[in-house]
Amino acid sequence: QDVLLVSLAYILLWLTVLSPHGALLTAYLESAMVPFVAIAIFRALGAFLGVASTLLFPLVTDRLKVPVDWASFIFVAGQCGAVLVATVAFIICMWVKAPVVFEVLWEDTLLANPLNASVMHLRISPESGWYFLWLGLFCLAVVISRMGLYGFCIGESSLVQMYVKEDHRGAVSSVEAALTRGSVLLMFTLGMLLRSTSNFL
Repeated sequence: QDVLLVSLAYILLWLTVLSPHGALLTAYLESAMVPFVAIAIFRALGAFLGVASTLLFPLVTDRLKVPVDWASFIFVAGQCGAVLVATVAFIICMWVKAPVVFEVLWEDTLLANPLNASVMHLRISPESGWYFLWLGLFCLAVVISRMGLYGFCIGESSLVQMYVKEDHRGAVSSVEAALTRGSVLLMFTLGMLLRSTSNFL
């Protein structure tokens, strides 16, 4: 098939932990002491930019008259660039990582109630400030990469419609869908085998 390499690339894109709404990345961010509000914003931005790419792709192909194959390449190249930035930021983040010190302050008036006995405060050292800065850049790059991913998904679907014969289109799409689910299953299997957050890199 003329779309074999494009379809294979699409399938491999599902073999990733860099999904804002994915369980593995969310679990890692929680272990990295990212506030729940920040994680919620991160997930929402990922969904928003994913929807935005569905509006941007037709604009590129219809208004700017860019061929579908070249538009797909532009979007996936943009995703690769964003993932490269995320990778560099994550490696630097791990390099500058410093322990964040927690202080537990006991309120004498609340000692009678164990559920409310402790108030936890977070003291961030300068080194930890750099850690959260690079972690924030990592999250930003991941969110931006979603535009390239979803744009490429639209382009890949269009290319299948264009180059696969109608009587074979259902079979190709079914095999492709099964293989993408297999990629997701493999990722979760690896997550169970390498369940420590230290293995996230």
